[in-house]
Amino acid sequence: MISLPTDNLYKFIAISGISLLIFCGHLNWNTQQTLLQKLEDIETEVDVLSFQQTTLDNDLKKDKDTTNKQRSNSPIAISQKKQLSNIQNELQIKGILLKGKAKSLRRITNDSKNLFVFTTTIGTIGILMAFFGFFMWYYKVQVHHDRSIKKIH
Repeated sequence: MISLPTDNLYKFIAISGISLLIFCGHLNWNTQQTLLQKLEDIETEVDVLSFQQTTLDNDLKKDKDTTNKQRSNSPIAISQKKQLSNIQNELQIKGILLKGKAKSLRRITNDSKNLFVFTTTIGTIGILMAFFGFFMWYYKVQVHHDRSIKKIH
């Protein structure tokens, strides 16, 4: 009966398991870093928008305090009010866009939770494959090989 060499098969299983583990770990880390970067970007945009809104509110308050009947009907005052109104509308649009980005980030986060479960399962299978491959290679092949070398010497 011809005996096929199995040591390469066991090594292949072990190395495949380690490769799966490394791939899954990298995928999880990369996904987490991407999500954190997006979150930081959104938080920065929210901070900028809050600052702009506060500045606009202060400008509106100053304009309201200094406005009197003569000035409120002047073309300059009307123009300033329109500018402030346009800026306020732009800020509201930016706020809506940020809410959309936040919703998108929440969806991606939920998807990444599913990815985490999947990659953890595959990583566990990789660990088991590596353990099985190295165990089988050592006890089925290497021990016998070492014994035959000791007999020769």
